[in-house]
Amino acid sequence: MGVRRMAYGVVVIGATAVLGGPVSAQGGRGQVQPLPPALTDCTSLASAVRTVAANDARLRDWPNLARYREANHAVSQPTAVFMGDSITDIWQQPRFGDFFENPAYVDRGIGGQTTPQMLLRFRADVINLHPKVVVILGGTNDIAGNTGPMTDEEIEGNLQSMAELADAAGIKVVLSSLTPVAAYHTNPNAAPR
Repeated sequence: MGVRRMAYGVVVIGATAVLGGPVSAQGGRGQVQPLPPALTDCTSLASAVRTVAANDARLRDWPNLARYREANHAVSQPTAVFMGDSITDIWQQPRFGDFFENPAYVDRGIGGQTTPQMLLRFRADVINLHPKVVVILGGTNDIAGNTGPMTDEEIEGNLQSMAELADAAGIKVVLSSLTPVAAYHTNPNAAPR
């Protein structure tokens, strides 16, 4: 577990942000000197530290490979893996029925994900499970600009790469169409669609 200083007053120990000043060289691992009183009185500092810690953790596992790592070890010869974003992710909730209680169907959706993130976890969450078919639903969050501006060609290229990887592994591919969206500009830096 390493100690890293992110900004004045924010020290990250492992993946936990701690309010404090510079790390004490004599105080041992993980001990920090207190912040100056002017900084501890700032009402937005705690919020900023939480944001830094959350962003730090997200950047450490940008494609969220850890989400299904343990669950993937328990999967045995599924018929179909459903790869996608929040639309796919919520299908496993009990309010939508017991579809994913059948071990032949495996849900690998992650809310907020974009196709580049899905592509990076495709081997771990699809290919290594050896399903007969993969159902891919992605692209909505790309349009929203969740991980930055993307062109339609880039989205198509990521979907094509996933399909090619599946085909090379002998897995049949079903590409789902996106649900209709309009004025989907949640990220102010996203390219207009």
